[in-house]
Amino acid sequence: MTSADVGALAAAFANGNENRLIEELRKVSSQRSRREARIALVARILEQTGSPKVRNAAALALADMRARDATEDLVRLLRRNDTKGYRGTLLYALEQLDAALPASLLVEIITEDAYESREEALSFIARGKFDRDQDPRRLQRRLTEALESADEERAHAINVALEFLSGDGPGEIRGAD
Repeated sequence: MTSADVGALAAAFANGNENRLIEELRKVSSQRSRREARIALVARILEQTGSPKVRNAAALALADMRARDATEDLVRLLRRNDTKGYRGTLLYALEQLDAALPASLLVEIITEDAYESREEALSFIARGKFDRDQDPRRLQRRLTEALESADEERAHAINVALEFLSGDGPGEIRGAD
């Protein structure tokens, strides 16, 4: 990416043209300018945009660039209320970056978020890609409580998560450090 290319991406962001910005984000990983400059600009767009479509395109661009340093930025976004219902692509990008997520965040997503996000969160649990940030019994209680009011689809996801967290799956966290 030349400075003109970086400028085109920055201009599209400043202009607010969502379609143009998404187009520029799709091209950013294949450009030839300094990788660090591209990653910094895309991370800024990711953090500042209010558009889920732009946020998703930025997250995918970071994954395409193998920007492992952006993992914490993506996790922070997952914790924000304004990303609820739009977390699936953020989780996919984190999966591509081979990130591990806090178990409590994955449980929150499984109990509260949309189908795509739940499935991505279950993938992290099934692969054992989570950090033991809370007592496993507390996480299991939270899942069990959510099960009481869950529809059939969410109940299935909760039961799968409970199997893994109870030690019946390869991603078990029983006996957390």
